[in-house]
Amino acid sequence: MSKSIPGSWIDASMRADDIRVLLFTETGTATESDGSSLLQMYARPPEIDGQACDRAAATRRNGGPAGTALREKIAERTISAFSRWPR
Repeated sequence: MSKSIPGSWIDASMRADDIRVLLFTETGTATESDGSSLLQMYARPPEIDGQACDRAAATRRNGGPAGTALREKIAERTISAFSRWPR
């Protein structure tokens, strides 16, 4: 398994604050989950099914408070996963 997330500039050696900055500044305009590194991080199986990923894609496109909450959730999940990764 890779220690980085392709297209996101995020890898397991980064500090939590740096990961948050990158996730909150991701501005890709892709409408499909496979075109957004943010949504690729969200959709890791088996935790998230296709419908949840579609809802997240819509939330990302719409932005606002729900979009911010989605980014926070993804940041915390990513940081948590990387915190268990051997350095």
